[in-house]
Amino acid sequence: MRIKLTLRAKDEGTSIPLNYNYAVSALIYKTIAESSPEFANKLHEKGFVVGEKTFKFFTFSRIETRDAFVDFKASRIFLQNPYIKLQVSSPIDEFLKNFVFGTFTQQTFRIDKSDFILDSAETIEEPEITGESNFRALSPITQSIRIEENGT
Repeated sequence: MRIKLTLRAKDEGTSIPLNYNYAVSALIYKTIAESSPEFANKLHEKGFVVGEKTFKFFTFSRIETRDAFVDFKASRIFLQNPYIKLQVSSPIDEFLKNFVFGTFTQQTFRIDKSDFILDSAETIEEPEITGESNFRALSPITQSIRIEENGT
C-alpha cells in the first residue's frame, strides 16, 4: 500500500537539500518510532533477511513541489510554494500501521533543518493489474546481474 503525504513548510523561505534521500529516510524512521521504537530500530538496524540479503522493504517517491528554485552551488531546493507531496510505500503491514499511526501522532516533520506540518495523508489503493500494464517509477530502480567472471 502507498501513503501520500502533503506537508506544509512551517516557515517562509524553507529549503531542503538537493540530495534529500537521507533526510527523508530519517523522517520515515522517526515517524515509525513515534508508534513503535522497537520496530523502527529493528527496521533500521537489521531490516528483513531474505536468503543472504537484507532489505528494508519500503520506498518513497521524489518530493513533488511547485515553484521551487534550485541553487546548485548551495545544493539546496528553495520552496516558493510551501506545500510538498511525498509517497511512502511498503508491502509490510506492520511498517504501514506504524507509519500511519506515527504520522497522526507527530505534529511536525523535519527534513534536514526544515520543519513541515501535516496538511493531509491519504492511502492510495493498489492498482488492479491484469495482463499487460505500463508503470512509471516514482523513485529510481536499481538492478544488478551476477557475472561470474567479473563480479556484478
